Amino acid sequence: NHDIDDAIRAGFITKEDFFKEEVLCGYKVTTEMKKVFVKMIDILEEVKRICTKYNISYVVSGGSLLGAVRHKGFIPWDDDIDIAMFRKDYDHFIEVAQKKPLQPCHSCRQQGRKTGRTGFHTLRPNNR
Repeated sequence: NHDIDDAIRAGFITKEDFFKEEVLCGYKVTTEMKKVFVKMIDILEEVKRICTKYNISYVVSGGSLLGAVRHKGFIPWDDDIDIAMFRKDYDHFIEVAQKKPLQPCHSCRQQGRKTGRTGFHTLRPNNR
């Protein structure tokens, strides 16, 4: 959550302001949801770290891309991160994520089909 920490240090917002409930696009964003957003940023930073270190290509997609463009952040009711990779990059990412220790608070679990052209993994904090 470097961007949030930087904004707090620069005096643009206070921590209390960031986590305060607010209404965005007619949807109430709770303090709990804002905490989820911070965890999502942490997870995305972990994906970026792995992909950069192992030269794996990825893009933010779906609702995460829409949120970044339309809302300049997250869609207020979206509680996941959508990331797309070519199959070879996806397979490499999963291989690395399962063999190399991720940052201590993250785990990688199989979801969906194990074979074929589709499938996905969930990368999340261990306490969730």
